Order: sequence, then structure tokens, then C-alpha cells
Amino acid sequence: MTASPPHPDTARRQRLEETRQAFSLVEVVIAMGIFSFAIVATFSLIGQSFKSYSSAINDTVSRQIMNQLAANAQQARLSDLTNSTNYFDNEGNPLATSTDAMSVYTAIVTFTQATTPYSSTNLYSVNIKVTPKNTNDAQQTTLILCPQ
Repeated sequence: MTASPPHPDTARRQRLEETRQAFSLVEVVIAMGIFSFAIVATFSLIGQSFKSYSSAINDTVSRQIMNQLAANAQQARLSDLTNSTNYFDNEGNPLATSTDAMSVYTAIVTFTQATTPYSSTNLYSVNIKVTPKNTNDAQQTTLILCPQ
């Protein structure tokens, strides 16, 4: 048995592969254009992702602060309820003053007495507004307290 001669297309392919040493200039420019487009798109997504992440952190910590202040108001005696401004760090921990370098959130708590025509019981409205430093993205909630 004798081996059959190679197919003419196979021989031509082998010659092309042997003579081709590098990419052409057009191929390199097209590849660089595609790569540049992908890098620009990736960096713009990273910037947007960082903004979304920062906003989510502010919302989460603001809600934690509101929950903490609401729980304090619900557990306090009515005689102890006073309007106040509170300061918190980036993790929602209370601070003594606004001049503290770690102050990130400001929470304003206001109490007002309200009555309703349907009840002889005095009701108290507690308004809590939390604002992150250097933003206008305030979170706000209102509670109605009924003395026992």
C-alpha cells in the first residue's frame, strides 16, 4: 500500500502558514480599537458602580440611625423627650459634637404634641431627619407616640 499524495489545498495552507510571520497593521489597529472601546466602557461602569455603592451605604447607615433614634424615642419617658441634633460617624455610631472630624451624619429629632378629635389621649409626633455630610440626600421618618 502506498500513501496517497497530499491534497492540493493542504499544501497551499501549509505554505501560507509558513510565510505568514506577524499581524498586518490593519489587524493591529482594529484590535487596539476594540480593546480601547472595552477599556473605556469598563472604566465608565466602575465609576457608576462606585456612585451606586456610595449611595447604598449612605441609605443603609441613615436608616440604621433612624431606627436607633426611633427606638430611643419609643423607650424614653415623655418628660425626657426634647428636640435634639445628633451627630454620627460613618458607621452610625453616636458622636459628642459636630466638630468631631469623624462626623458624617447629622440627625435632627423634633417632638411635637398633637391631639386628635377622636381621642382624648395626647399623641406625640416624632420627626427624624438624617442627612449625610456634603449631600442633600436626607432620609426622613415620622412616628406617632401614644403615652401609656
